Amino acid sequence: MKKIVGAMSVMILLTLVLSAWLLPAAAAPSKTYVKLLNPPKHGVLELEVGESHTFYIEVASEVPYLFAAAKVDQYYPGRGIHTPGGDQAGQGTGAMLEITITGKHSTADLPAVCDWPWPGECWPAGVAPIAIVGGMRYDNDVYAEYFPFMVIVP
Repeated sequence: MKKIVGAMSVMILLTLVLSAWLLPAAAAPSKTYVKLLNPPKHGVLELEVGESHTFYIEVASEVPYLFAAAKVDQYYPGRGIHTPGGDQAGQGTGAMLEITITGKHSTADLPAVCDWPWPGECWPAGVAPIAIVGGMRYDNDVYAEYFPFMVIVP
């Protein structure tokens, strides 16, 4: 059962991310947005082992969507931090989604990363690069936003 839920989460995440990159921004209704309400300062979240931080993602649309979802994309899944799934809301025009990230192990031994999530984007050694992806699925469209940052667990 866990494998099925995990596979479905990955498929939803990939659908949101790929659709956001492939579809033109003008395809979304004009008052549609996804906002990360409490982004980490300067793109860095510092957590101690066992410490958690909850992110709030607001989604809004002038036309009803089928569902809204927020997931975490990680370069090093399961290393340094723990993110239990994501959050999802049913049909509507607005929702508040939450994602909690918990420090699991030190990130000090993680090597530097380049070309993630985009070509030319580089992250230093000792951090876990991650991104929160939030979006909405419509009948024939998807709107999503990608919020990358780094997590340090000493």
